[in-house]
Amino acid sequence: MQIQEAKIMSRIKKTIMVVLFVILMAAASVTVYAAEKDKVYWGIDNQTLILSKADTGCSAKGEFDGSKPFDVNEGRPWNRVNALISEVKVDGSAGMVQIEDCMDLFYGLSHLVKVDLSGLDTGKTTSMWCMFDGCSSLKTVDVSMLNTSNVTNMQGMFYQCASL
Repeated sequence: MQIQEAKIMSRIKKTIMVVLFVILMAAASVTVYAAEKDKVYWGIDNQTLILSKADTGCSAKGEFDGSKPFDVNEGRPWNRVNALISEVKVDGSAGMVQIEDCMDLFYGLSHLVKVDLSGLDTGKTTSMWCMFDGCSSLKTVDVSMLNTSNVTNMQGMFYQCASL
């Protein structure tokens, strides 16, 4: 009788291990999906910063998670080439680019003169704090298509934009 009970307990343990493994794998795949869904690619092409849902194909490029704010210490990933950027294009051809926290997004782009935000989905954006801070050469920007219904902070959005 004890051998029978030991076999049953062994089967139960194996079943529990399989169920736990399946649950863990399902959770991992949801995490990967969420990260892919929120991924934003960036690249620099002829002094244009391009933000897109697809790889930009530029030589200077990278990616970031659009669902998270930028690290305060590291800043935006294109910081080291700020002086080269005179134009920004948010390319929605591969899907709308969704950035939940636009805080400091274009901060310090002092040579920026042209901005195309037509591919930017701000429906889930909560902060536009200092979004264009320090863009002193920016003369015009069309923000009419931005959905600001969930934005709670626009403080300093155009701070130090002397040419606007």
